[in-house]
Amino acid sequence: MLDYAALAAFAAVLRTGSFDAAAQILGVTQSAVSQRVKALEERLGCNLVQRTRPARPTEAGQRMLRHIEDVTLMEAQLIKDLGLLAPNISAHFRIAAPSEAISGLLLRALGRSQMQNFEIVQRNSDDVLDLLRRGEVNAGITSRPLSISGVASYSLPPMEIVACASPAMVRNYPEAAILKPPVWSPRQNPLCPIFRPRRILAISMMRLALRGSCHRLGIA
Repeated sequence: MLDYAALAAFAAVLRTGSFDAAAQILGVTQSAVSQRVKALEERLGCNLVQRTRPARPTEAGQRMLRHIEDVTLMEAQLIKDLGLLAPNISAHFRIAAPSEAISGLLLRALGRSQMQNFEIVQRNSDDVLDLLRRGEVNAGITSRPLSISGVASYSLPPMEIVACASPAMVRNYPEAAILKPPVWSPRQNPLCPIFRPRRILAISMMRLALRGSCHRLGIA
């Protein structure tokens, strides 16, 4: 069994980027954090942290961090399933998604979920796949077909993609002629009108990809 205190120290160093910041979060001294990480590395027989600014994981450290996050999520899900306590997911959950998915799906879904510590990484669909393959994120939203070992995928509701443009853009780009005259909204700055489209420009079909033990976030 690996020491939980050492695992927490190791994860905190990578999330904060330094041993000092990790010590502040954990409420211990910087020396204690350093000793715990060193003991973990000696226990495993390999370096886990590159002592740079900010601190970065080695290849083994990246795998270890992913393991810690997966185990924490599994424990939280077990507690929820058994009805023992309200779920308290403390793992740092990273999810990558294109900008249109972040505003159209992800923020609403995370607002309904019980995730308390998550990070959204904005990338295009191809980069999302790369991050999933390298294990640098726990989940991703992409419009690309995916077949990655250990990653399950779920279809998401289709998203309507529409176009808006400022009057200046419409004047400079003839292709914006498909847009209607400007419409002002009381909730918007009256000096910044938008143009609303006559039709939906595209339907985007997205998929939610989850690594290993990650539970669904209520998006699908």
